[in-house]
Amino acid sequence: MTADGLAAAVNALFVAGGFPPVVGASSPVPPADGTVRVFDGQVPGTAPVAFVVVNHRIPNVVARSEGRSRQAHRCYAIVTVTAATAQGVRMVAQQVVDALDGARPVADGWSVSPVALFNTRDVIEDRDVQAANGRYPMFAKLEFEYTATLV
Repeated sequence: MTADGLAAAVNALFVAGGFPPVVGASSPVPPADGTVRVFDGQVPGTAPVAFVVVNHRIPNVVARSEGRSRQAHRCYAIVTVTAATAQGVRMVAQQVVDALDGARPVADGWSVSPVALFNTRDVIEDRDVQAANGRYPMFAKLEFEYTATLV
C-alpha cells in the first residue's frame, strides 16, 4: 500500500495502451528502433529523440475519517512528451491520452478512480538540448489526476 505501488499501477497503463514496458533511468535503453520509450522519472543521456517521461507526485491526503485516519489520496502523474517536431509531439501525446485517460489503475490495497486528463501545456522547443541537425527538440506536458483510497 505504497505510493510507489500506485505509480507502478499507472505505469502499467502505458503497456496496456501499446507502449513498451516503462523503464527507469538506470535501465539500459534498447537500440533505436522507432519505438517510443516511456521512462519513469529521469531520462538517460542516450535516450532517443521521441520519448515519454512520467513523473509521479507523492499523493496528498484529501479525506480523513472522523478518527483522523487517511481515507483518500489525490494523485498526479505529469507526462512529458518529446519528439523532433511539433507534429510528432502531438501524435505521441494522443497515444498517451488514449492509454491513460479514463483507464483505472489496479494497485494492491487501494481503490483507485479512473485517471483523468486535467491539463495540457503547449508544444514548445527545448532550448536546453540541441539535436545534431541544429534544431531543438519539441516537448509538451500532459497532467493527469486520480484518487486512491486505502481499502
